[in-house]
Amino acid sequence: MLTENLKPLPVPDLADLLPHKPPFVMVDALYDLSDTTVVAGLIIRPDNPLVWEGYFQESGVLEHAAQAVALKLGFQTRQQPETAAKSPAMGYLVGLRNVVMHNRVPVGGQIVTGITVTSDNGAFIQVQVRSTWNGLPVADCDMSLMVAES
Repeated sequence: MLTENLKPLPVPDLADLLPHKPPFVMVDALYDLSDTTVVAGLIIRPDNPLVWEGYFQESGVLEHAAQAVALKLGFQTRQQPETAAKSPAMGYLVGLRNVVMHNRVPVGGQIVTGITVTSDNGAFIQVQVRSTWNGLPVADCDMSLMVAES
């Protein structure tokens, strides 16, 4: 995944697409979106609750990836006339496989995560995750999420 020259998509308010509330919002940019992919980012701020000793913790990387999936679902919900007025659905991380953490992201850095959906039946979603920082790998994993009715 190339992270140079990424330009955010013109989305009015990302927070409206997520079930999460500050200070636990772990995405602040949407760069790409399709039926099966999403690329989202987060600038790591010192007041982020998942920063410790100047670095975004591994739990934060995984939460960021899960929220990238939530962002995709929230955006798609808003695009459908029959669901546009619904609140974003809450999702639950239910499984991780093949987790490899490579590098830590310092405060001030931006993590960019690409998600590829490998299976989606509406209530259960499986994705492949690839997170980077400054072109360096941060994390790779397979993630499974359950989506609650909103």
